[in-house]
Amino acid sequence: MNKQAPEIFQRPLATLDLAGLPPTTDPGFEQAVIMRYAMQYAAKGWTAAVVVSEVMVRVVAVPQQGYVLKGFSDASPDWGMGAMLSITMK
Repeated sequence: MNKQAPEIFQRPLATLDLAGLPPTTDPGFEQAVIMRYAMQYAAKGWTAAVVVSEVMVRVVAVPQQGYVLKGFSDASPDWGMGAMLSITMK
């Protein structure tokens, strides 16, 4: 199985193809956008978290069997954090 990196992006709502969705003023618009992205990624076997604001849609999508959390390692003290999480592809 080919492992892929997560997809993380944001796009202005004004740039989206809104065909088939309710008008942006409709109370169901936000849910329709969320479902569109969630179903698109589910069809690929991915899980997606989608957030819609008044002007932006943000998506974080991960393959259901795509990567493993490797653990924590020391981070530079200059970063102001004690540890950094590293992710490795399976």
